[in-house]
Amino acid sequence: MSKSNEVIMGDTVYEMSPAYIDGAHAMRRGTTFHANPYSDRSQEHADWDFGHTHEAAGEHFRFGLDLIAQPATGASFEEDPAVPRDEDHNVDQDWIDKQMAAREAA
Repeated sequence: MSKSNEVIMGDTVYEMSPAYIDGAHAMRRGTTFHANPYSDRSQEHADWDFGHTHEAAGEHFRFGLDLIAQPATGASFEEDPAVPRDEDHNVDQDWIDKQMAAREAA
């Protein structure tokens, strides 16, 4: 079994576990945050929440890649300096919308 990839935000590293990936996919399908299928207070529940939240924040488009679509190889994805961010360090919403449209068109 391949090692999960990691996504780095600031000084925090998040393992892109199967539950994390499930949460990101749930966000892409429009599933609400409160529909987390994992047991409350479990690591899987927390991972699903992180995946969902990070997807909503546009954190999975870096270096021209859709991180959720990348195979699990143990790769670490740092913040992409080319991704436009606002004064609060959030990914620019217009940029996120363009990335999502391009992904859906592919």
